[in-house]
Amino acid sequence: MKAIKHAAAMLAVIVPSVAQASPISGSGSLAGANPIYLPASNLTGAGPVAIGGGVSWSSNQSNSLFGWTGGYVTGNATIAPGSPPIIEVNAAYDVASNGYATMTISFAAPTSGFLAELFWTDNEFTAANSANIAIYDSSNALLEFTYLNNNGNSIGLPSNYYGFSRPTADIAYVRLSNSHVGARNLSYVGPTIGAPPGVPEPAAWALMIAGFGLAGAAARTRRRVSFA
Repeated sequence: MKAIKHAAAMLAVIVPSVAQASPISGSGSLAGANPIYLPASNLTGAGPVAIGGGVSWSSNQSNSLFGWTGGYVTGNATIAPGSPPIIEVNAAYDVASNGYATMTISFAAPTSGFLAELFWTDNEFTAANSANIAIYDSSNALLEFTYLNNNGNSIGLPSNYYGFSRPTADIAYVRLSNSHVGARNLSYVGPTIGAPPGVPEPAAWALMIAGFGLAGAAARTRRRVSFA
């Protein structure tokens, strides 16, 4: 009996808990998720940029891309110009710190899940220096991470949807690091942010309605003049 108890204890150490077994992949693999629609802003810089709803984006690279619609080519994917917009680290290393090039998605109210379609260059790294996606809590403590290029394998993983699902809302930061790594079709467990491509934002609707009102007033004025 003691031997059985000892074996069970060893298994408890080896097998991760359910709370830790959260990496997910594939479109639609995050239950209860809502989209984060990125604006087609075509910004180049480090940010930060407020996306909306307490969600923001930043990078430690001055040439990173936010809301980019100009297309992009990486080692495992070719993103054609157009929609939807992407975010891209656009570098492998942070020269200033001799560390990782990184971009961060921050949540003012921590979420329990994040998913995005990811693509990256996968042929310039070693097993000790791999492209990855990682999540952190509000104290900036690492919760989990996933290697994106198969831990340095030059073949790498396919471009796909990757993310995390947690039993509690403790994800305050998502970081994509150490590669020309990009993302599009972002979603998370929270309210929808932004408007789908082709659907005007509320401010745009207000301007359009005001424009229609001015056009109608001008037409009525023309009619009054013509019948005078």
